[in-house]
Amino acid sequence: MRLFVAFAVVAAFSLGACKSNEKPIYLTCGDSAGKLVGEAGTKYRISCPQLCTNGSLWGSDPYTADSSVCKAAIHAGALKPAGGEATVIIKGGEPKFDGTTKNGVTSASWGKYDRTFTFD
Repeated sequence: MRLFVAFAVVAAFSLGACKSNEKPIYLTCGDSAGKLVGEAGTKYRISCPQLCTNGSLWGSDPYTADSSVCKAAIHAGALKPAGGEATVIIKGGEPKFDGTTKNGVTSASWGKYDRTFTFD
């Protein structure tokens, strides 16, 4: 019985975790975190094509959920412009977002937004 309970607890905690052997979710340059369904704390392994420097981007880690995930990954330094894989973490809302220029990508400022994301 104790073994079953321990297994159930471990399984429950791992449901929202990103496993390193999971296949990544392939995103286009314009895909937002709206494509990544999940509650705050959920992690996703994503794969982005190269040169995702166009598209909407609000904030500076965290980013609004309607921002381009791949463009944000370059901005945050989680990816190079050549593309590749990164881990996205879904977060809760924020009262405001400051725009910045990082890694050759510029983000815009925005007000309150209820869902955000960042990178691991």
